[in-house]
Amino acid sequence: MTIHRPQDLPGPQELPGIIDRFPVSPHKARPLQRRKGRAVGRGMAGQTLGVGGEAAQFEILARRYLAIALPRFALERLAPYHPDVASTPYALTTDQNGRRIVHAVNAAAEALGVRAGQPLTDARAVAPMLKLRAYDPAGEGKALDKLAQWAERYTPKVAVLAPDTLLLDLTGCAHLMGGERPLLRDLAARLDGFGLSHRLAAADTPGAALAVSRYAVEPVTLVESGRQREAVGDLPVAGLRLPPATVDGLARVGLTRIGQLYPVARAPLAARFGAAVGTRLDQVLGKIDDPLTPRRRPPRHRVRLAFAEPILTLESIQEGVRRLLGRLCERLAADGRGVRRLVLTAHRVDGAVLPLAIGTSTAARESDRLYRLFHEHLDKLDPGFGIEVMTLEAPATDGMLPDQATLDAADADRAETETGPLADRLVNRLGSERVTRPEARDRHIPEQAEAMVPLDRSSTGSVVPWAVGKGKVRPLRLFKSPEPVEVVAMVPDSPPVMLFWRGTTHRITAAEGPERIASEWWIEKAPPRDYYRVQDAEGRRLWIYRDRPYGGESEPRWYIHGVFA
Repeated sequence: MTIHRPQDLPGPQELPGIIDRFPVSPHKARPLQRRKGRAVGRGMAGQTLGVGGEAAQFEILARRYLAIALPRFALERLAPYHPDVASTPYALTTDQNGRRIVHAVNAAAEALGVRAGQPLTDARAVAPMLKLRAYDPAGEGKALDKLAQWAERYTPKVAVLAPDTLLLDLTGCAHLMGGERPLLRDLAARLDGFGLSHRLAAADTPGAALAVSRYAVEPVTLVESGRQREAVGDLPVAGLRLPPATVDGLARVGLTRIGQLYPVARAPLAARFGAAVGTRLDQVLGKIDDPLTPRRRPPRHRVRLAFAEPILTLESIQEGVRRLLGRLCERLAADGRGVRRLVLTAHRVDGAVLPLAIGTSTAARESDRLYRLFHEHLDKLDPGFGIEVMTLEAPATDGMLPDQATLDAADADRAETETGPLADRLVNRLGSERVTRPEARDRHIPEQAEAMVPLDRSSTGSVVPWAVGKGKVRPLRLFKSPEPVEVVAMVPDSPPVMLFWRGTTHRITAAEGPERIASEWWIEKAPPRDYYRVQDAEGRRLWIYRDRPYGGESEPRWYIHGVFA
């Protein structure tokens, strides 16, 4: 294990003006290089395989994780709103078992002897000038999630471990900062600028990174690949994320350090303290998987731009968006996909994260078309003291097959005259909830078989329009709500011979029906409807129904539901 103090970590390597490369999947082998008749790959951890009769060595990227422990986050997050938190003895209190106890303290209060978990009366005795504030777990959770969103500038996979820890999957990402050491140095400097106390550790497994970040001597630790066994051996067993009762039980039999568990047989250990001890130990050592659950699912298509100097002008932002769109559209074309939703995220030097989202009515991957949708909103991005990183991701995509070209020259401008680009501009200018389209629903009742949905929402493709089906004839115009009418009809199942609607009497000359339509029994209980297609003396063709048969507990009522062409 190699331990580096923050001041010993080298500075970031010289970076190009714009880095627009995003890490490939850690499970993909790097390109082969031919050397002396053999296929040889380069990377971090290799294995030799036979390909086509010759030996080939593929190097697979080793998994790497970074833990960020924030031991005083509950208080330090309040510093922007309460400046005295940084210098005055301060504590957060909470109720436990009917009494108030100290939940968290700052460095000034700790220097006076105040400790977390201490009764408030004892804390007041040693520090009468102690300032108090009620602990707000919900506010702390929101602040930690906001910090996790900021941490996505380093990797798209960030997990939130409440109440004060973040876990980053650095696999294939550290090279964007020149390596893990420059990345740790950059991260430590930024957290210092935010006024957050922190402990950082990078290792091969999430468990090792978390244990080292909490209990290592140095605040910044880089565990070399494959050395987690030595790195955690001298750390307390609490670093295994075991319940307090289990930690106390292990301490009673003299097992206080993780390394002391290595030679202990698993069967008696599990019989006395449970299987969690062995499971956590194997996870730390990398013998079994320790899955990381990111705060959000990383999109498949994501590109990134990092600037050597923060950008401030609208022209620079526009150029950055063009470059991002160009690279993203190339990847979408290679995968045969088109975007339905795009999210542009700008990371400012002060830690602010500015998202900007657009949507499309149909799958698209034309960079010029997508840029026009962003262009109307880019002036809303406040660069502040400068934007240093921009990311563009496609959280929603659809399959998109290439169009068949024709010999007609008029088709050259077809994309500009389609309704898709116009609909996209309307949606992004007015809002998705204000631009809608009808979508069929798999319901029996006609007025429930269609709904208005946002134009940019993907269709499920599994519903069948109610107007489609053998023997079904439906009106061209369906009323939003059926209109009641008065009729003269022979009972029990004869169609009307005369009806009174909208102040006018209509004599029926032709009729067809009935067609019985009932609601789904598993959704609602409603009487069946008997529908008739009728024509009056003036040639109007109407779609009417009776809401229940004759002879029931109540008299049936008649309604007009639509008009045929």
